[in-house]
Amino acid sequence: MAGVLEAGRDADAIVFTGYYHKPENAAYLRAQGVPLPYGEHDYVWTHGLGEQRRYAIQHTLRYQIWELDQPHYLRSHGSAAHGHASDPGQAAYLTTLRDQLTAQTRYTDDY
Repeated sequence: MAGVLEAGRDADAIVFTGYYHKPENAAYLRAQGVPLPYGEHDYVWTHGLGEQRRYAIQHTLRYQIWELDQPHYLRSHGSAAHGHASDPGQAAYLTTLRDQLTAQTRYTDDY
């Protein structure tokens, strides 16, 4: 945050566009004594929901909702893949999540 404030020192305004509630962020906030804005656990993962519907659900429930089609990679800017090489570990994690979500929607009874 200090870097953002330093970069914006000569600006008329600074706009904070979003917060991705990742485990690293939660650990930092907890260590600072700040109440967490969302639940403690991972997050709900969706596929095909889209950003606008995801935002609406996330802010209504106050729980982080993730979209597999638009993952927010650690140390990347939002969901933009342009100019960013994803970490192989993160890519493998998303592949595992995608496989789990597919299996659960195919084989889990939900009445």
